[in-house]
Amino acid sequence: MRTEPRRLRRTLDRIGVTAPLLEVAGETFTAGDDQITSVSISHGGTSPSPGIQPSTCETVLQQTLWMKTGQNMTVRLTAAAATSIANRAGGSVAASRIRDRFTGRIGAQDYDDQAGRLSIRLAAASWSAQLGRLRDVERWYSAGMQVNEVIRFLVATHAALPQIEWLSYGTGRWDVLAEDQPEGSIGNLLSKVTADIGVLVRDTRAGQLEAWPLAYRHYWAQQELSRQYPLTRSQAISPAKWSQPNEDMPAKVAALWIEQDGTEEHVSAGGTDDSIIERHDWTYIKDQGTDNLRMHWRALVAQQWERVMRIPSITIDLLMLLGSDKEYHRGQAGLLLGLNAGDTIGLSGDWYTDLRGIHVVSGIDEQITGSSWTLTLCLIPWRLVFGETSPDVPALVWESATYPWADETRRWNMQEA
Repeated sequence: MRTEPRRLRRTLDRIGVTAPLLEVAGETFTAGDDQITSVSISHGGTSPSPGIQPSTCETVLQQTLWMKTGQNMTVRLTAAAATSIANRAGGSVAASRIRDRFTGRIGAQDYDDQAGRLSIRLAAASWSAQLGRLRDVERWYSAGMQVNEVIRFLVATHAALPQIEWLSYGTGRWDVLAEDQPEGSIGNLLSKVTADIGVLVRDTRAGQLEAWPLAYRHYWAQQELSRQYPLTRSQAISPAKWSQPNEDMPAKVAALWIEQDGTEEHVSAGGTDDSIIERHDWTYIKDQGTDNLRMHWRALVAQQWERVMRIPSITIDLLMLLGSDKEYHRGQAGLLLGLNAGDTIGLSGDWYTDLRGIHVVSGIDEQITGSSWTLTLCLIPWRLVFGETSPDVPALVWESATYPWADETRRWNMQEA
């Protein structure tokens, strides 16, 4: 970065990452460490059922650039730096998985003329952010179409979104439309087949748009559990704060959809006959035996009725992890750099009892300056996304096995008391 003698460059040099760290590239320019002052990237958000939530990026450059809003822009690690960091992480992640940090469309630009030196603030967002600006679609979606096919045609075939790369996971099982859907607002149709029924649509760091049905996310998260380190308290920058955020009177949750045999399924839970009722009409969807709709209904019930402890966010110092002499800290850095919004991470035995288990990383904020490189994770408990008790997270490293929460005496971020 421009402030080369500061902590970022000193730490990278010490651990053997001697190549330039970053590139910010557009269609007509490429800026390297010498021109980059700071980078701030956000993926995902805070909702258990986000639908489509665009990624954003703000970067400050010290370079004379003239470009048009609407160009494609990528923030990435240099090839040499990605390889060095992946090696430092001990093979926990491939260099190709961590290299891309953001891909999207240049939006607002601010220029600051400082008497001979021009500073530029570029604000960018993933191409999916343009979906809200598109008008009605002139297509008719027929009964029997899979939900992922509807999302694909709504998003990937629109001429105004030329840069979106679509990657749909074929291994997930999808439900289908139970009735024809006439032309209408792209936003309304997308909301119907994403957030309304629990489908995650996420922008990856490489600029791809992925759609994940809920039951497949459930399966994938359990498979990943054996390949991940649990996040230890010593890996957090500052003390975590947790709370029970529910303050409203919970509502009874009722839902309707069409079963595979054509019958109407009606489910409800929570509350009494005189409770406020939160109703969900999913009769435009026909269940294909996937458990997607029933799982989402259970999650909505949990969001109303479960008073679970939540950690709003945890911030992690990547330079501390990469510079550590402990193998699992370095491996954790690689795993964290490979996360996309919607992935999961576990909290194990060194955390307070009510916080343990798998958490969904609904949002990721990445900050890079000359003196720091941090990730802030927004965490949602497993129960609020999948409507069931989280699987146990085994203690895979000595800290989470040796330091139960009640006996921990050290300060946060590996500082001794």
